[in-house]
Amino acid sequence: MPASVAIVVEWENALLADAARARRMLSTLGKQAQAYARSHNTRFELLIAYDPDEIDVAVPRSCVDDELDPTNWPGEIRYIAARGLHYYEQKTLGAASSDAETVIFLDSDVIPDAGWLGHLLDAMDRAEVQVVGGHTYLAAEHLLDRLFSGFWFFEPNPKRSGVNPAGHFYANNVAFKRGLLERYGFDRADSYRGQCVELARRLRADGVPIWRAAEAAVSHPAPDGLRHAFFRAVCQGHDNVYWRRRRPLGWLHASPLGGAVRLLRSIGKTGTTVLSRARPLGSTH
Repeated sequence: MPASVAIVVEWENALLADAARARRMLSTLGKQAQAYARSHNTRFELLIAYDPDEIDVAVPRSCVDDELDPTNWPGEIRYIAARGLHYYEQKTLGAASSDAETVIFLDSDVIPDAGWLGHLLDAMDRAEVQVVGGHTYLAAEHLLDRLFSGFWFFEPNPKRSGVNPAGHFYANNVAFKRGLLERYGFDRADSYRGQCVELARRLRADGVPIWRAAEAAVSHPAPDGLRHAFFRAVCQGHDNVYWRRRRPLGWLHASPLGGAVRLLRSIGKTGTTVLSRARPLGSTH
């Protein structure tokens, strides 16, 4: 078991999502960290990374003070000013601000399930595990959540279990042993998202196994309305072009024909996804 754990929370997503989710995340995290520390004698650092040009530190501080009970936090809480930095850069700066043995990245808009922290750290106890992602699923609390659950890239919660090999992880719910994170880390890139996919690709290429602890689950909100969904889609399109240009994929991918083929594949995949998820959703709601 790790003697010290750093939990890095970026505060960028909290600016886009319902503030109540960030509060619920902190409340749940506080209870789980206290329970784990009592049974394992582990010291936790909570590192809140935020951009002072976008938000006053008083905002995340008040959320922490109200929901987490800092006097009972089993370690230290620090606020990391990340001026002009965004999602992945905030995570990187937060991790670099600690020397804890294990680094966990948790987003400000996800809510951990019961036992999330214990399942993630129990997986890290295995000698062969250097990086393990939890399971991130789409929340199903509201009608909009359930509508998006038919096709969004976060699937509904399938209630899986076990620690198994995986091809990728999400940066909103993942743990690294410090040595591995320092050797690799997230790329600096002119993209909104995708650095976690690129990091997973580099790890696989170097023979570093990626694991998933399915019971270390967190719920992720659907886009906050159609405007937010449209913005996410535009950002995703930008990132797809950006990452394809960074990788030598041949003339077909760069041609209009390649774009048409990808569009048809995307439409087909979306239809298949909706059909595969329709039955489970219909049986649970």
